[in-house]
Amino acid sequence: MKPTKERKFKIGDEVKWTNGNGVNMGRRTIIGFDTIGNENAYYIDPIDTPWFSIRESNLELWNPSKQKSKND
Repeated sequence: MKPTKERKFKIGDEVKWTNGNGVNMGRRTIIGFDTIGNENAYYIDPIDTPWFSIRESNLELWNPSKQKSKND
């Protein structure tokens, strides 16, 4: 199924992952795209289960002001 809206993140973005219980799982990197139902989802690294994608609603940019340059 295709997602119903444009993706918030691109490959290489650094994101903060908060799990379904509200626990901050820390900084991760987007490495791929998926969908769960009609919601955007992403593969992230590092993770113990690389075959498991994470819903967009559980991710936010790590530091939006620094996303433009990886050298900062």
